[in-house]
Amino acid sequence: MNFKIKPGRPRKIKSVDELIELWNKYVDAINSDDNKWKLVDFRGKDAKRVEVPHTVPMTKIGFANFCGCHKWEVLKDLKETTKEFSEVITHIEKLIYQHKFTGASVGAFNSSIIASDLGLKNRTENTNKTELNISVSDGLDKKLDDLISD
Repeated sequence: MNFKIKPGRPRKIKSVDELIELWNKYVDAINSDDNKWKLVDFRGKDAKRVEVPHTVPMTKIGFANFCGCHKWEVLKDLKETTKEFSEVITHIEKLIYQHKFTGASVGAFNSSIIASDLGLKNRTENTNKTELNISVSDGLDKKLDDLISD
């Protein structure tokens, strides 16, 4: 009796074309008016209530969930399978990065949160150098010298 044991589960995404199709559907879903977040604001002299639509940022975990995966690493692991998968996943990562960066740059997304998520940091350098200049009057200078001499 011969049978083959397949290690692990079968892949959720079986081809590069399927991955590209899922990506295009994800982008359409993110840009859909049905998916916009509505923020309530009050505008004008009469403070009229309005709902302002806001774009939802693209995320790696959001795309993974859209594909039916429980975490991004499931998709990221596809990079190891073929060169084509690697190129597409890398391109998707760059598109998500660009979307977040551009959205934060124009004020659509919270820049602090996006900067942290993208690994961008403001670096401050502290050299801990302190310079101390003391001016002492002539009379006090002589007294200090006398005390040091004793």
